[in-house]
Amino acid sequence: MKKPHSAAVARIDAQAPARVLRREGQIPAILYGPGTEPEMLSVGERDLENIIKEQGAVGRVIFNLTIDGG
Repeated sequence: MKKPHSAAVARIDAQAPARVLRREGQIPAILYGPGTEPEMLSVGERDLENIIKEQGAVGRVIFNLTIDGG
């Protein structure tokens, strides 16, 4: 069984410009789901790169998120 992946995921303010997050090494994201409002998040660039590399992904990558405070 593969070890679970972890990444620092944080909720962000809707007014935070994406370019500022990217400059700080964060990747802006939006989490969508049935029956819930879209949630704006940021994920650490290094964390996400490591997850993608570990899975050997070429196209899509599906993984579970645990969001602090959520």
